[in-house]
This record gives sequence, C-alpha cells and structure tokens, in this order.
Amino acid sequence: MNRRPSHTSVLVIFAIFAASFVATLLLIVALVLIRGVSAPTQQQAPATEESASAPLSPTAPAAAPNVQITETQSTVFHSHTIRTITPAPITPTVPAPPVATPPAAISNMPFIYSFNVPGTLDEAPSMAESRSRYWFLDSGGKFIVADGYGATIQGALPSQDTWRTLYAGDNPTDTDNGYHPQNIFRLVTRGTWGDASTEAYFKITGDNFSASQNRNESNGLLIMTRYQDQYTLYYAGIRVDGHAVIKKKYHGTYFTLAEDPIYPGEYDRDSNVNLLPHNTWIGLRSKATTLANGTVLIELFKKEEGDNSWHSILSARDDGSYDGTPPITAAGASGIRTDFMDVLFRAFRIDTL
Repeated sequence: MNRRPSHTSVLVIFAIFAASFVATLLLIVALVLIRGVSAPTQQQAPATEESASAPLSPTAPAAAPNVQITETQSTVFHSHTIRTITPAPITPTVPAPPVATPPAAISNMPFIYSFNVPGTLDEAPSMAESRSRYWFLDSGGKFIVADGYGATIQGALPSQDTWRTLYAGDNPTDTDNGYHPQNIFRLVTRGTWGDASTEAYFKITGDNFSASQNRNESNGLLIMTRYQDQYTLYYAGIRVDGHAVIKKKYHGTYFTLAEDPIYPGEYDRDSNVNLLPHNTWIGLRSKATTLANGTVLIELFKKEEGDNSWHSILSARDDGSYDGTPPITAAGASGIRTDFMDVLFRAFRIDTL
C-alpha cells in the first residue's frame, strides 16, 4: 500500500531542491567572476607621432596631377600635385629615451610647415633619434608648438625642470646655469635639399643677456642651409649688432662670406643692447644655388611687417677661396638658429630652385 508523501515531506524535498539550485547558481557566478579577474587585459598602445593624430605615410601613392588629397592640415606642393599633410604631432615628453622615428619623405620637394599641431619636441642626441618625422632639435632643450606658432623656450625654466638640470651640468655658462637652454637654439629639418630657397618669420619676444663670452655681436636670427652636420653648413641672417651676414662653417671653422649693416645704432655688449626689432615679425629668406662652374651662390632676403615684397639685402659666392675649403655642393638639411633670445616662428617653407 502506497503512502502519499506528507505535507512536511514535500516541503523538505522542495527546500533541498531550492538550496541545491542556489548553490549551483552561486558556483556559476563565482566561476565567471574568477575568469573575468584572471583573464589578461589588452593594454592601450601609447600615443606616438603616428597614433596621436591622422597618420601620414611617407610612401603614400602619388595622386594624379591637379588632384588635391586632404590628409589634414599643413600644405606641401610637389610638381603639379597638391598634397596636404599634417605636421606629425610632437610628443610632449621630457626628455624621453631615444626612439627611432623615420623621417618623412620630404627631401628635394617643396615643403611648408605651418605649426598648427601643438606639442613639444625635446632635444635629441642625433637626427636618427628625433621623435619628429620632420625636425631634429640639435640644441635648445625644447621646441614648442602652440597657437599656430613655433617657439623656443620662453623665459626661465623652473629649477626642477629636467632640461634645466641637464644643461646646468653640461653647459651652465651659455645657458645661465641651465635656466635658458634656448640661448643656443638649433632646429634642423630631417629632409635634405640641393638648390633651394628656405624662409621663415621670426619674432623676438625677449633677450637673455647672459654673462657668457659667447654672447656677442655675432648672435642673431639665422637660416641654415646645406647643413651636412653641426660642423659644416651655410647660414645667413641678421645679427644683434644690426648687420646682415652670410657665413660658412666648414669642419667647425667659420668664414664670413659677406656682411653689411642694415639697422641703425651702435652695438655694445656691456650695455645689453640688441639692435634687432622686437615684438614684430621679420621674414628671412636664404637661397643656396650651385652654379655651373661649381661655386655656390648664397642670397639673403628680408621682409618686415608693412613690406609688400621681399628685399635682397646681401649675397655672396663661395668659390673655394676661403682657406682652401671647397664649396658645400652636396644636398643638405635646412633649419633655424637663434642665440640668447626668446623667439617665435611661423610660416617655415622650403622651395626647390
């Protein structure tokens, strides 16, 4: 004879079933949580010049003539093709371990850099170790891009700044114990050009009247061309004594090719005088051309606010007569040099001749 389960038995069976179900559910949840915690996470790649904004391939296929390709901002003209590129963002690190970044494919083609991607480029031990595809900062601590302008360091660095302490140990005399690395600012392109015109606009925002004996009348705002390395190049520009100058540096030795006063006044180092105009834009253009006879012609032009056109102010020819040193005929980089001043830059461009 079968007995029906009592009401109490049913409740006991249901309770056992419910407890088993809950325990199973808790076990599943625990396994899921354990799996989620122990699973490897995918790390986000650090921002680089290529990932921080729209990338630019140095080997991008050429467009058909007269077709505009917009990759982003600053413009480069090549033959009849208009290619628009972004100056690779300059990663703000102080100072980072060297990272090899290949140069952009800009050699022997017209190049315009419009300073419209903000960032900071730190000085690098060599051109190959620069973190910018377009620029190599050889000295000066930092090259700053903001508000559509390039700039040296402006004013004194904080005492704890990395570059302040590095320069205090490496070159305290020229940099006022490291507070003004911009006293020896040298910015060089990573592309190279043969016959070319290089120009930029400069605005002096301040002077650093250092006690260094290297602060003298030869300091100024200068365009570098045919740059082979820091020891061999041409430069042309205007000096703090009001003179225009064209010089050659060959294996570390300077030769003055031409010099002429263009601004009034008398320079006196001890009176802390800089005869160049301040807080106004001054355009400088330097052309370097190798002539058929193997000599090199260097021409200097100037354009100030209010001028409608460029004015030729100086020229010189390197015929190899300067202590027997040969003309610099090999293609080289271009760039900017400033001495013992705080300076802004805009509208840097190179045109092939």
